[in-house]
Parts: sequence; C-alpha cells; structure tokens
Amino acid sequence: MTKKHALAFLAAVFIFKIGAIKQATAQTTSKDIIIRSGFSFSKYSDRFSTVFQATPNPEETHQSTFKKSSYYFTPGVGKFLGKGYYLGAQMVIGQSKINHTILNENNESILHADTDLDRIGGGVLFRKYFTLSGKLSPFAGLSANFYREKGTTMGYSGQSVMRKTNYIASEIHVGVNYMILPRLGIEAYYSPGRFYGEKNAYADENGYDYEVDFGKTGQEFSFGINYHLVKY
Repeated sequence: MTKKHALAFLAAVFIFKIGAIKQATAQTTSKDIIIRSGFSFSKYSDRFSTVFQATPNPEETHQSTFKKSSYYFTPGVGKFLGKGYYLGAQMVIGQSKINHTILNENNESILHADTDLDRIGGGVLFRKYFTLSGKLSPFAGLSANFYREKGTTMGYSGQSVMRKTNYIASEIHVGVNYMILPRLGIEAYYSPGRFYGEKNAYADENGYDYEVDFGKTGQEFSFGINYHLVKY
C-alpha cells in the first residue's frame, strides 16, 4: 500500500467514525416520534419486632416478617423535542404482592396475610438525554403517574378483604440508552425513590396521604425499549 493509499484509507475511516458519532448524536438531538415500553420491578423484605398489649402479660413481643414485590409495564408514545429533551405519555400495567407474617417465641406463625393487587393507570414521562460517545446516551428523568391497585388480602383464617387504593406517584429515573440499530434503542435505568400520595378508594371522604419513599421499598430497577417510528 502506497503512502497515498494509506492516507486515503485513514481518511475514509475517519469520515466513517465521524458519521457514526453524528448519527448517534442525532438520536438525542433530533425530534423523532418514539414508541417505547419499559418494565420496572422491585423486591423488598424486612424482619422486625412487634409488641402486643395482652393479659395477663402487659406486653408480648413477637417477630414479624414483611415481603413485598411488584412489577409493571409502561407502554407509551412520545417525542424528542430537540437538544436531548423527551416528553411522552405512558400506561401503567402491573401487579403487587405483599406477604406479612407474625411469629411467636417458638418461631411459629400465629398471624398471616397474603395480598395480591392488580395495578393499572397512566401518566407522563420527561427526560433529558446526554450523548456520551458513539451510540451510548445517559439520561435523567422524571415520571408522574396516576394508578389504582385493586385486589384482596387473604388472612390466616381464610377470610378475604377487598382492597382498592388510588395513587399519585412521581419517580426519578437515572439510566443509559444504547442504540443497537438506527431506529431501535435499549435502556436500563434506576429509580432511587418516589414521592407519592395514596387514598383508600372505598373512603371517598378522605384525601390523599402523602409520603416520601427513597431506598428500600421505594427503589426500582427497570429496562426499556425505544423504537423511532418517525425520524426527522
């Protein structure tokens, strides 16, 4: 290979690299219309002491175990607004399971309740993407959703209690997006916590009780897919 050919080859490689970077950058600076879906899940367990007022003993201390797991899908549609900003609407479809058991001093179960809840609702999603290098783009965002969880709690005696709760929840998202194809990106993101309000749907006279939940029960891990339906 002559020096002239070598220079031409290096120039072609350089142009190709620049084109690839510009293409990846365009994924976050364009105004594309996106079809997306996310999958979020969380799992939490704890063991703690519970004190009962009883006779003839003034107080009896038992051990309680609490386990909660949930997952939900967020299919939706949105649009890049330019300069890496994204705004979209999404559905919330999923399920929660709660297990609460109280044990006596012999580690035997004396009270037990299993709760199964279906979750459905919707909301909005706002993000800011930053092009790091190549096809990789970290992002930070915020979601605001309204959803209802409805189901039953089955007690130790076999009796069931209906539950229906409305939620307003806002969550923080921190993650990365990777373009595996010119129109298809995959992402992984983490939510360290949420700000939410809950209301018993059977008690219409009561308002929302608001809580801040970061870490432990509030954190979630998620995966998502973005498909660029219309590119600009």
